Amino acid sequence: MKQFKFSLNTILDYREHVEENEKHILSSMRIVMNELMAELSELQEDYRQHTEEYVSSTGQGLFPHEIQTRLTYLKSVEKKIEQKLYEIYKQEQRILRQTEVVIEASKEKKTIGRLKEKHYENYLQASMKEQEKLIDEFVTNARSNTDIGVIMPIEGR
Repeated sequence: MKQFKFSLNTILDYREHVEENEKHILSSMRIVMNELMAELSELQEDYRQHTEEYVSSTGQGLFPHEIQTRLTYLKSVEKKIEQKLYEIYKQEQRILRQTEVVIEASKEKKTIGRLKEKHYENYLQASMKEQEKLIDEFVTNARSNTDIGVIMPIEGR
């Protein structure tokens, strides 16, 4: 019997390639998310440190312009934190959408993969039937040859 060949193998290969590509995109998005989270942490730490400095220095008596400068800086860091939180939110949304794309690509690949498995099972069953048929023919031929040998006289006696 001829070797198993799945006619949709190129489609399966394509689906596997698409799935891997989408997973790579998702991975890149997660790396960006980790970077955004690290930046947020730095901003929050900066805000905390400058707030502590401001509180401790207010008891020592600051000039009004120094107070204003420090408050302006703290407000700018607050704005940066808000902006970073918004960027993180947007990145989370992108990751969720990309996760859905990866899931869909995986489903499509698995569908073709299951179809390949079914075709292979059918191929194996057909192969088994063909082998059984060949064995039956061999046995039938062997019996008819032994029957002929009994009927025919053996030469040289």
